[in-house]
Amino acid sequence: MRDRREFASRLQELMRRGELEGLSGERYGIPKRGGKNLVTGRLTMHRDGFGFVIPESASVKERLAGDIFMANWEGRTVGDLFDTTRNTMPMNQPDSLTAKQYVDLVAYLLQANGFPAGKEELQGDSQALKSITIQQKKSK
Repeated sequence: MRDRREFASRLQELMRRGELEGLSGERYGIPKRGGKNLVTGRLTMHRDGFGFVIPESASVKERLAGDIFMANWEGRTVGDLFDTTRNTMPMNQPDSLTAKQYVDLVAYLLQANGFPAGKEELQGDSQALKSITIQQKKSK
């Protein structure tokens, strides 16, 4: 119950600061210039206190997964993805999360694109992550 109240309090604070806006039916959106919503979807929370919006729009989902993702990242490294994520997200405050939070986001993007989990958890070390190359699975 305390967690639920704390979560509601954080949502209210984000709305007060203009970083989140309430939509109908317990839905929230990220404000965009001009008052339009950039992304709407289902919010999933991480135990470390941050969350992900799972987009409702198929076109947004396609930008995060599948052929478009592979066209941008195939042949590059997980370290490149980590660095790009850290240097560009969140849009209004890049490099404001912990290394653990950024590596969790990278792991989520890899999982959404069908990459298998490794034997060990990814670490937030850009140099170590550069030893992992993003390659599309070869069909037999």
